Amino acid sequence: MKKKEGKKSPAVKKPAPAKKLVPTKKPAPVAPEEEKQTISKSVELIHLADVTKVPDPDHWFTYIDHTGGHVETFFKYTGNLIYAYSEDDMKDENLNKLMKSVVLRGMKLIISFQDTSVDFLKFIHPGALPAEIFSPEQMHDEEMILRYKDPDSEAPIRSTGQVAFVFSKEESVPAWAKEKTVLVHVTP
Repeated sequence: MKKKEGKKSPAVKKPAPAKKLVPTKKPAPVAPEEEKQTISKSVELIHLADVTKVPDPDHWFTYIDHTGGHVETFFKYTGNLIYAYSEDDMKDENLNKLMKSVVLRGMKLIISFQDTSVDFLKFIHPGALPAEIFSPEQMHDEEMILRYKDPDSEAPIRSTGQVAFVFSKEESVPAWAKEKTVLVHVTP
């Protein structure tokens, strides 16, 4: 029997796998009396959606926008974007309402600082933002859900959302963000 020679089918290119965050600095083990080392990673803007879909279970992200404002634009359409320098955005009632949407509705809260030096920690108090805001584990805790849930509501609780911070310059990132979050450098 002779083999039939036919046309070869054109090669089908498989899509490239999604890029993962690439650590730029590995965290060292921390002794209780030592200061925590900053965890920093890089991602291209085109892969930002992949990063936000799978958050770090231990840390929220602080995004440093090296794209000229595209990170902020991305978040404007994917969550509740507020500005730390806006008095209206940072009113206690507004912050409390947004935290409720994060804890009970699975929404994202993104706080943009651009390159300002707002004292963010002054907003951490009952009635505005809880002290647990820096801990994803504590934000997912049943106690947090009960704190925000209306006792008369029978609405289902969705998975807890995310909190993120955006800065336009690395030198604007305060110590609390370096210690309590993962810095993600977003490049064009």
